[in-house]
Amino acid sequence: MRFLNDAGQPAVESPTDSIVLKVTQSFREILTTHSEWIEWRTQAG
Repeated sequence: MRFLNDAGQPAVESPTDSIVLKVTQSFREILTTHSEWIEWRTQAG
């Protein structure tokens, strides 16, 4: 478990945590872009 502060950020920043955070953000962006692309392709028929 990671302890979060009031802002929802890890209370203790470690290099591993910051790498995990960056990878997670990138992964979410890829998923968002991918789902938008699928919707566009579906609408385009």
